Amino acid sequence: MASGSFRLCRSCGVGTPAILPKGLHMGEAKRKRKQPCICGSTRPAEQCCWYEGQWKKVPSQVEIVSTGFNGLHERCYLRGLNSCTDKISREHLFSATVLDAISDTQISVAGFPWQIAGEAKSIGKQALTSNCLCTAHNSALSGLDAAAGYFFRALQICATQEDGPNRQFLCSGHDIERWMLKTLSAMAESNNLASNGVRLSGDFHPSVEVADLLKDIESWQFPLGLYFTQRLGQR
Repeated sequence: MASGSFRLCRSCGVGTPAILPKGLHMGEAKRKRKQPCICGSTRPAEQCCWYEGQWKKVPSQVEIVSTGFNGLHERCYLRGLNSCTDKISREHLFSATVLDAISDTQISVAGFPWQIAGEAKSIGKQALTSNCLCTAHNSALSGLDAAAGYFFRALQICATQEDGPNRQFLCSGHDIERWMLKTLSAMAESNNLASNGVRLSGDFHPSVEVADLLKDIESWQFPLGLYFTQRLGQR
C-alpha cells in the first residue's frame, strides 16, 4: 500500500492528537500550519482543522428540517419532515462524488436484486440513480456527499500511488457514518436491497429514526455506528 494516513475524527469538537516527526523545530511546525489543511478544504490548516496542537474535523451541518419549503413529496424518503419541494431529484444510489473517485466511466456491480446470484455487471455511473429524494433534501445532504467523495479519493490515492511524499487525510467519522446511512436509505427506498439473491423489504427497525440520525450526530448513541467486521490485515 502506498504511503498515506487517515485521521478519522468521530467526536464533535474532539480531534486526534497531531503526530509530528521527531526533531521538528517550531519554525517548521509553524510553516506546516500555514500549509493547506489536510481535510482538503485548501484553507490554511490553522484557519481550518488545526486547533491547539490537534487536528479536529468538525462534522458537516445538515439542515433537513428548515429547508424553506413546506409539504411532502411521496417519493422522497424524508417526506415525513414535511419540508419537501414539489420536484424530485435524480439521486445517485451512491453519491456521484464517490462514483467519480472510483471510476471515470464504467463500474462493476454485484448483489443487486435484479442480478443473477454471483453475477457481476459493468454499467455506466448514470444507471445507478433513483427518484428517492426531493431537490431540497438532496441539496441539504450535499455536505455528506462531498465528505464521502473526499474520503474515497483519499483511499484511491493511498491504494494506487506508490511514489511521492507521505500524505495525510482528515475526515469526519460522523460524516462518513451519516453518508453510509444516506446510501442505505436510498437503496431501501428504491427497493435495491437484497441478501443472497432475495429482495429485502427496505423497512428500518421502528427504533431507527433516519431523519434524526442524519441531522443530529448526538442521536448516534451506542450501539449505533459504522462497524468494520474484518480483522486488521485481513483482505
